[in-house]
Amino acid sequence: MLLSVFINGKCFSYYITQKVGQNEFYFRNNFNCYELAVIPSSTTTKTETESSTAICCDKMIQYDIEHTQKFEVQSAQLLLSHAKWLTEMMTSPEIRLNNHIAKQIKKMPQILIVDYTSELTDAPGEENSIQFEWQYATRDMATFLEQSDYGIFTQEYTEQYE
Repeated sequence: MLLSVFINGKCFSYYITQKVGQNEFYFRNNFNCYELAVIPSSTTTKTETESSTAICCDKMIQYDIEHTQKFEVQSAQLLLSHAKWLTEMMTSPEIRLNNHIAKQIKKMPQILIVDYTSELTDAPGEENSIQFEWQYATRDMATFLEQSDYGIFTQEYTEQYE
């Protein structure tokens, strides 16, 4: 919910949400400088698994298991100016997730925005929000799920037995 208070001709706007969740991203703006975007939002994690199967001794097993995760973010109600500014983030060449572990921006995990929807209106009383989907840019951060030991067709097993 957006609450606006008018005092002496000035307007103060506050975001009030039931959820304490927020996402924080550093991104390079149009002037190649880092900006911090704090987005009050909710996040849905989507996990997909791809694998191959084989039958060994009358038992089907999976191998070459690969997990991928995407994160769908739905923002709370935003001011038009804030939503326009976040649209700049969506098209930035470098976006980093502020995970509050790394102290330097360059050491924070880099992400890619793979899909976004930004429908903005300047009509009074209408709410603006953005929705986007992101994933980690590097393979080592692609998933935090446990990897299986059934990767039998990995590099060390490619040579033929003679």
